[in-house]
Amino acid sequence: MFEKFTTSAREIVVGAQSTARAERASQIDSRHLLLGVLDAGGETASTIIDAIPDAAAALNRIRHANAPSGLDAEALASIGIDISGVTARADDVFGEGALQNAGTTKRHIPFRNEAKKVLELALREAIRLNEKSIGSRHILLGILRARGTAYDALVAEGVDVGALRASLDGLAAA
Repeated sequence: MFEKFTTSAREIVVGAQSTARAERASQIDSRHLLLGVLDAGGETASTIIDAIPDAAAALNRIRHANAPSGLDAEALASIGIDISGVTARADDVFGEGALQNAGTTKRHIPFRNEAKKVLELALREAIRLNEKSIGSRHILLGILRARGTAYDALVAEGVDVGALRASLDGLAAA
């Protein structure tokens, strides 16, 4: 199926994997794919942004829904731990960025069933629209049909899913 993906759609999948890796997620879900669409930019991303009331704040909430909290330097300092000192020592012993990159991996991150369903539905959307390749708008249409975590996040932010779907149907093949 991936041979039918446009360059943009492939970048979205790679971006979703990068986001999942940065969050230290064990699997890629539909929210990661949504963030991939947004990060890819272009007409499809603009269509999403236009559909979200108070888009900047909403996108920030969606982006950071599962982001790792990191180390709280103030809390650690209150019990006598200097995070700057710990970080510097870890960098000296294990190399630059060792503490920041601890627990990250280059291994393949699998797709959750909902993300697989999004990609399958993206193919079906391309077929429905009589198009030969799968682009960013097909992935977003797949997100809207799959009704997973990304769909729930969009609805929670006040997106009119029917209107967004109609706008996407009106876009030229991307």
